[in-house]
Amino acid sequence: MRWFNLSNDNVQIILMCQRSEAKELLKKIKELGFKNVESFEYWKFKDLIRGAANEFNSFLKKIEGCKRLYLSQYFADYSLIAASVLKPSTLYVMDEGTASFLVVSSRNKKKILDWKLLIKSILYKKCLKFPKSISYFTQYDLGNISISDSIVKYSLLKRDNVITLDDNSILILGSSVVEVEVVVFPTYMSIIKKIKDCHSDKKIFYYAHRKEDENKLELIKNMGISIVNSDQPFESHFGELVKTSSIYYSFYSPIFDNISKLYNNIPELRMIKFQESDVLRNKKVVMNIYYNYSKNDSVKLINIDKL
Repeated sequence: MRWFNLSNDNVQIILMCQRSEAKELLKKIKELGFKNVESFEYWKFKDLIRGAANEFNSFLKKIEGCKRLYLSQYFADYSLIAASVLKPSTLYVMDEGTASFLVVSSRNKKKILDWKLLIKSILYKKCLKFPKSISYFTQYDLGNISISDSIVKYSLLKRDNVITLDDNSILILGSSVVEVEVVVFPTYMSIIKKIKDCHSDKKIFYYAHRKEDENKLELIKNMGISIVNSDQPFESHFGELVKTSSIYYSFYSPIFDNISKLYNNIPELRMIKFQESDVLRNKKVVMNIYYNYSKNDSVKLINIDKL
């Protein structure tokens, strides 16, 4: 908000999440000084039929009158509704994960009649359209964006952190790439096993992603790997650590890129690079993400076959 010169008093924050997560998230946001904050149960299109209409109607009343809109998720129904109903003078896409690259790819494709969007418009009783122009709030080189769009680029401020690195352990940052069908389950599990075999003499920790399947986590645990669960973003978690593993592994998460730009003292960061043939969806998007991370000297990209 400081970047856009907005005060806490004139910012309305609408939090879309599961009820189980709302209480803690609302508390943290209000601790930052924001007063106008409200949460809604996250819904998907199919949930309308299951009784989410009241939630949707309450959401419509809450978003009235906004002139500038900041979205964390471009493709979500609630984002599309807000953009279509409000028609803000400026629309910013804030998502700093891999979704920003996917948005660029989507907006560069030729527009055809979207039957799904038409059906949603009928059931929501609102004319839903993707915005004609957006501004990406990003730290990345997103490539060739649509001529109607623009980029607001920022950089992170690095800070000192006191931390001890443990050479007797490694940490794997879990990913939801299986759950979102980017790679198949056997490919993912074989990589985890390779990492474990490469460091058989060390204690291995696995920081679970919030969207990972419990059965998958149980299988990883059965390998002799300790599962770490946390509700907070890993960047915040890392900032609180006084001791951690000397080597980290991850997939194409932005976390490594972020912590290397946020903190002076960091472990060795090794990012697993999928073979393009192993990627099931959005191959070019995934490869573009890797290309961006390859520019960061603090992140070491490792091919699967080099493990």
